[in-house]
Amino acid sequence: MYIEVTQSDFVDAFEKHGRKDQFSHEALIALFEFYDEHYDDCNLDVIAICCEWAEYTKEELFREFHKHCFPEIEWDKDAYKETREPEYKPSNLITDQLIIRLSDDTILLEVEHEKTRYLMQQF
Repeated sequence: MYIEVTQSDFVDAFEKHGRKDQFSHEALIALFEFYDEHYDDCNLDVIAICCEWAEYTKEELFREFHKHCFPEIEWDKDAYKETREPEYKPSNLITDQLIIRLSDDTILLEVEHEKTRYLMQQF
């Protein structure tokens, strides 16, 4: 049996699976558009999508992936502690370079939200 999923169906499926807070509404729309554009025929598996993708701010991307993207740089460990509110915010130049390097390794989708966020396919 085949059912065509609309954007509304896609978003509603996350709520029905108890995953409505996994992504912002804008990110869910971006994911729907990504799958609609790149896959002619696929199954909607909410849990698999939640495992495959994560949503980040620029600062969160930097905090999580700066060592992966810039292994040649020695980072001040005290400035990048594993906290939700880092004392240091990286410059736009560094975060832009980070986004370029991450885009070389995986799919990174920009999502317009209250402030720019990114959907990254986990690797």
